[in-house]
Amino acid sequence: MSQVIHIFKKDIRHLWPEVLASLVVTAIFVKIYPVTWATGWHTSRMPDVLASVVAVLVPVTWWVMVTRLIHSEPLVGESQFWVTRPYQWQKLLAAKFLFLAAFLYVPFLIAQSLLLREAGFHPLSYLPGLFFNLFLITLILVVPIAAVATVTSGFARAVLWLLASVVYIAGLVAVAGLLFSSGDPDTYRGDIVHFVLCSLCIATIVLQYATRNVRLSRWLLVVAAATVGISAFPWPGSALVRIEYPPSSTSMPPPARLEFNSDSSPHVTAYGSSNAELPLQFPLTVSGVAAGTAVRANSVMVTITAPNGLHWSSFWQFDGQFFTSAEPNSAVDVRVNQAFLEKVKDLSVQVRITWAVSRIRAGATRQAITGEEGFTTPDGGICSQGGNDYTSFQCRFPMREPRLTRFTAMWSHQLCSQEQPPDTTPVSATGWAGHLGNTPADFGITSVWTSSLYFPGQGFTINERSNRTYLCPGTPISFTEYTLVDKSQIDLLIPAVRLPYRPNIRFQTSPAKAD
Repeated sequence: MSQVIHIFKKDIRHLWPEVLASLVVTAIFVKIYPVTWATGWHTSRMPDVLASVVAVLVPVTWWVMVTRLIHSEPLVGESQFWVTRPYQWQKLLAAKFLFLAAFLYVPFLIAQSLLLREAGFHPLSYLPGLFFNLFLITLILVVPIAAVATVTSGFARAVLWLLASVVYIAGLVAVAGLLFSSGDPDTYRGDIVHFVLCSLCIATIVLQYATRNVRLSRWLLVVAAATVGISAFPWPGSALVRIEYPPSSTSMPPPARLEFNSDSSPHVTAYGSSNAELPLQFPLTVSGVAAGTAVRANSVMVTITAPNGLHWSSFWQFDGQFFTSAEPNSAVDVRVNQAFLEKVKDLSVQVRITWAVSRIRAGATRQAITGEEGFTTPDGGICSQGGNDYTSFQCRFPMREPRLTRFTAMWSHQLCSQEQPPDTTPVSATGWAGHLGNTPADFGITSVWTSSLYFPGQGFTINERSNRTYLCPGTPISFTEYTLVDKSQIDLLIPAVRLPYRPNIRFQTSPAKAD
């Protein structure tokens, strides 16, 4: 233990500038980040921009500190002086972890607690979330940074590795965004990739300290980079999707029945002929949703087959809509290859639409009452008025975004300051917020997450000022939290339909009839 303390004290003497920079930036972050929680209209976005910049600088100072810490006893090159001393690699590694615990983890834990307190939450009530976020920070940020530092001979080389990593990831994102539609529902693959990446990075760190086999360690990081590259692109027909979202069968009927509404018509909205994909909307009728449940469409995939043999299939595309028994009419928007539409625009084609869905069950419904200064949601979120017209609320939540919740309120047609006529009927509006999952915290530099209560169709738009509605103080809002029941696929086959398409038109809605 004395050797660990000796190395720890030596690192403090050598790295106090890096430690001081990290502590100062973290303190500035705690001081100015709460401006991002402010509601209402702002004359300047500069405070928000400054807070975002400081939020980026926090992990940058960590990167500098961790890299310099590892390089204090080099693991690469011919200047490994420490191997001539009675250092045991296990104690050297333990000393590095002790340093990070003292000057990264403890300050970060204090910063997170101060942000919670500033937001109106008691930090001691969220200790599991605070420590879970530290665990995520370690796996997602600290471990990869340390792994790269162990295979570089100096800070300049570490900077080059960092720049190469940024360019590599940015290139993957750009290529994937240009070639594929986002919305892959395969979370199993994501979990596997995260596990492989963390395992490879941890193996690199241990291998370097134990053997200093630089070549093998770098190959491990190359494998990690290749894993990231493979995971950036969708896997067509992935077996993992079928495992996570099994197709419906006679023994397991679909959680909802979706049918093409032939009384309406699909339409294409074209934003110029240069787009590789164009949005195509199919109107639907929804039935078969069991009472007390809802269906969330996570992703959608479309396959189009023409009678002349032409065939096109999309990758999974993000959907995000909800199907409930109270809303029998809906629609699905899919993006279709423009070149393919050009070839089949005059043909009656077969369309198969597949959804990857989650069936969710409603829990108890609880209420909160809006007030002049805001209100507290049943799950502990604190909401404030988003403006002086009572049309929106900005809410802050401790440690994570809210769990998936449906909220309902009655909106008035009159200004809240005016007396409400007895013959007016309020408008019922519903929205959704949050996500499924029971983890005590979401990964983030902040411990306070913000989310808006958005009621689709309420408030007002520029072209609909006469239909403006208001959510006045004293109005109850009902909150119903939903939990996951199971996941499955839903198929819809449209045997014959024409897909309207008109190129070179800035904005157009074209009718078509199902055959």
